[in-house]
Amino acid sequence: MKTIKVKTIWQGTVAIRDKYVADRQPILIKHGNDTMEMSAEDLAEKMVSKSGKPYQDKFSERWHYLCYYKWKPNKQQKLI
Repeated sequence: MKTIKVKTIWQGTVAIRDKYVADRQPILIKHGNDTMEMSAEDLAEKMVSKSGKPYQDKFSERWHYLCYYKWKPNKQQKLI
């Protein structure tokens, strides 16, 4: 399972690169101490929106679209 760290939640959604959707593998999205697991089916079916234009990666010459998903972190029990 691929782990993706996101820094920003925008209007209740998180953005991930389209290459993770195309891989059709489950992913784990982390924001701070919260996590959200998404199966390959969830990635295909639960996309809220996709960017209208590609964005250049800050660390390479590649371009990619952003896919937005509603942020629903897994419920975690706090340890005492």
